[in-house]
Amino acid sequence: MKSKHVQKLSDSFDGTIPGAAWKPQEERMNAGIYFSLYIVLVDPDNNARIFFIPQELQTREMFQPREPLGPNAKRAGWQGFNIVCSKALGAPIPLCLNGENVFRLEYK
Repeated sequence: MKSKHVQKLSDSFDGTIPGAAWKPQEERMNAGIYFSLYIVLVDPDNNARIFFIPQELQTREMFQPREPLGPNAKRAGWQGFNIVCSKALGAPIPLCLNGENVFRLEYK
């Protein structure tokens, strides 16, 4: 699952979200292993929408490595990646929760 803050929720999402470490992702892709992905978009009022990209719709091109962190960074050389949703074989699928496709996040 990945989350991203957005200014406004919409009925679709084809943007880019940050992934995690590139090397393990690259190794999984080389082995043909893809995990289904849930994306939670949250607006400034803590309203959220969940989108789903099943593994069958994912492509290698969706996962793009970022530049490694520079020599002065705390984790110099570490490399992450971005997930480019527009490069999937189909659009992310919006999910419903109790019949609602937008719900409010509440923190306790």
